[in-house]
Amino acid sequence: MFEKLKCNSICICNQSVLTLYASGRKTGIVVESGEGLTNVVPIIDGFAKKEAVASTKFAGNSVTNYLATLLKENGKNLDEKSLKYVKEKLGLVALESGQFENYPGPDVAYTLPDGTAISLGVERFKCAEAIFNPSLAGSSDDSINDLFSKSVSSLDDELKSTLYKNIVVAGGNTMFPNFIERFEMSLPKSTEFKVWALVDRIIPSWIGGSILGSLEDFKNLSIYKKEYDDKGTSIVEKLK
Repeated sequence: MFEKLKCNSICICNQSVLTLYASGRKTGIVVESGEGLTNVVPIIDGFAKKEAVASTKFAGNSVTNYLATLLKENGKNLDEKSLKYVKEKLGLVALESGQFENYPGPDVAYTLPDGTAISLGVERFKCAEAIFNPSLAGSSDDSINDLFSKSVSSLDDELKSTLYKNIVVAGGNTMFPNFIERFEMSLPKSTEFKVWALVDRIIPSWIGGSILGSLEDFKNLSIYKKEYDDKGTSIVEKLK
């Protein structure tokens, strides 16, 4: 960065920390599922609890691929761009596991931007259900609920209460209708919790980055070219 891009200073920050900043918080637990990664990251005073992070590569791409499989079984073949478009426009989370098994219809008709007409029935539920049950798509990865449980269970009890009240959900894979409601249903009924769903859930780290950059602490989190020139690559340890 300093040598090739001639930057005066740089700041490398955990993506989930930036997502939390976008919600106006410095402490909370981020549940984020994007295109290629789903992770749960507890954060205390702006620092991720690395030992409690839980993640999987079962994410948006996996859901898209599963939708492709479901459609092919019914003789429907779409290119990747169209698959993503259909997933985002028609995908829907069932409020209960298996609720769609005896899907009575009717199918939902939709016209793609290129004019192609397509209809989806139970597929629109099943593709989204894979987030909560990856085995549907033939994956042994943990579900998003399992990741959350694993992450929280590794924390001290005194932290859990605070984090449960500051659950921040983000990522394009969480934009399916009913996703938040379904996720909340998996949380312990005996625990007081609050789930915050960001409006701009697709780009929260960018928003959080702009917020972090405006804070006075940003100067202390950055390394400067002069420091790099004096100490070399070892200065990067400052960012850890």
